[in-house]
Amino acid sequence: GTRFPLLIKFLDASSTLGEQAHHSDALAAEEGLNDPGKTEAWYMLRVRDGATIHVGNRPGVTADKVRAAIFDGTIKDLMQEVPVAPGDGFLLYAGTMHYSAGGVLFYEIMQNSDVYIGLRAPNPALSAAEREAAVRRAVRGVHIEDGFSAKTTPVVLGSGANQRIFIFACRYFALERLNLMAPTMVTCNGKR
Repeated sequence: GTRFPLLIKFLDASSTLGEQAHHSDALAAEEGLNDPGKTEAWYMLRVRDGATIHVGNRPGVTADKVRAAIFDGTIKDLMQEVPVAPGDGFLLYAGTMHYSAGGVLFYEIMQNSDVYIGLRAPNPALSAAEREAAVRRAVRGVHIEDGFSAKTTPVVLGSGANQRIFIFACRYFALERLNLMAPTMVTCNGKR
């Protein structure tokens, strides 16, 4: 049968989410993977006081710096640390480095894919050539872009007392929130 193209879940990240990124559709196909790439998005529902996430790269990061940071276990230091609050949205395009120390509960929507690029130091039991090859593959999948912010700015449309809020949208999915303060009719006809 046909695989549903999206995976939607509530993620209770009360503990650490490891350092990672995900393949693009093109890279997943090039590597012969059975799944497509993975773009995902997070909508914060509850957060502990002072909670942050690490997402995207800090200014001045290069592929060589990513390579070195994976080897020495400091990749988090190359990511932007962003304070989070309920209602914040983040759009993580394929290749976006991300990590969370925990303390967040969020709604997650993503391409239905199990592709994963681990950004931790490779197993020291591997040969030097195997470790280098693993890191080279990881760096190849990381998207580096100075000035990029994964945090989205909602677009609010009003209709009387009601609001329609677009949290984020990309070619794979969108998230809208309705703030309904007055009776309204919502028609779900599959059309936009």
